[in-house]
Amino acid sequence: MLKQVFFANSAVMIAMFFNYLFNFFMVRQLPVSSYGELSLMVGILSVILIPSTALQIVLTRRIAKLGMEEKAINDLVKEHSRTFFLYSLIFSAILFFLSPLIAEAFNISGLTLLIQTVSFGVPIGYLLSIARSYLRGKENIRFLSISLALEPALKLFLGVLLVLVGFGLIGATLSLWLGSLFVLFMFFPILVTSKNSNSKKKGKLDKDFWVVAATNIMLTLFLYLDLFFVSSKLGSEQTAYYNVAAITSRVLYFLTGGVLLVFLPKSSKLSIDKDRENIKSLILKSVVILIPIFAGFLIFPSMIISVFYTSNYLPSLGSFEILSVGMIFFSVFNILVNLMWSQKRDMIPLFLSIGLIIIDVLLLNYFIPISGISGAALATTFSSLIVLVSSLFAVKLWVLKDRFSG
Repeated sequence: MLKQVFFANSAVMIAMFFNYLFNFFMVRQLPVSSYGELSLMVGILSVILIPSTALQIVLTRRIAKLGMEEKAINDLVKEHSRTFFLYSLIFSAILFFLSPLIAEAFNISGLTLLIQTVSFGVPIGYLLSIARSYLRGKENIRFLSISLALEPALKLFLGVLLVLVGFGLIGATLSLWLGSLFVLFMFFPILVTSKNSNSKKKGKLDKDFWVVAATNIMLTLFLYLDLFFVSSKLGSEQTAYYNVAAITSRVLYFLTGGVLLVFLPKSSKLSIDKDRENIKSLILKSVVILIPIFAGFLIFPSMIISVFYTSNYLPSLGSFEILSVGMIFFSVFNILVNLMWSQKRDMIPLFLSIGLIIIDVLLLNYFIPISGISGAALATTFSSLIVLVSSLFAVKLWVLKDRFSG
């Protein structure tokens, strides 16, 4: 497992590095207003592709449970590819034709063409998610890691090329999904391998997809809720300081994703009834692997802020220290959520995530007027701690089915 996690975490870090270089280049090559519009396109595409995360989780666990049944796995992948390609084409067309209304809502005149450009990336994102679920389910972590690192590298290369040859903001927007398209070509044989699928129901949108999708939406909302509150209550300068603390502390959460690339398929192959001790061991190993990363953020917070953002952003240090603790809680919670997903206890994470949002809103409203951006960080951290403790009880009672009998 350690070797697989090394490959996965290395890929995640390389991907983060290339994404940082992409933003570093664009912020210097594009006018401020154009960079703001590009950031908005990144946000829109990210929101549209949230359900693809749920699709990858549900499909990964199905493939993992099928094990060596290659024909059944190929049928499953092909049916989902066909179904979600159709759905994503429909969604892409709706986004394309509604682009003038969306641009009008943001009150930005040149946004229509950018949204239409982004709409072509929707089917690519969903097909890529299906291909990656195949690799995760088969535990082909090395090939998966290569694709995760290659995608932002191609985005950077194409973005730089298109901007420098004169395509400007349109070129930068195109690069958001052109790199993904090139990576998708690597997976094309996976998506079309099977012939004569023996089931017509395999590609349908089952209840578990919708439940996992709703949970992912809640968890993604939680990651940005504090920033929205700070922006609405404290103004742009404090938002800038808090944004530095928030996006930097979230690195802990994103690096946990490397562990989860390995954790989900492994735990999906285990049964609560037969493999209880193996599941407990897997959870412990996953947390232990992350301890050096957690420790680095807790021991060297001022160095991290100074190196990446200069000393001008040191006012965000207090919030960053608090949020780092919160993201540790949230990262461990995310491991437990993936355990529940692997055992098809999908409703528990949904209820926990809804409770998380409610608690966070209440605490943000209480702490921000008292302590400013430090209060927002405290609210996020306390919310994360509460949901972590709740998830530990949920796993013990309803997943591992221990009754505190010792």
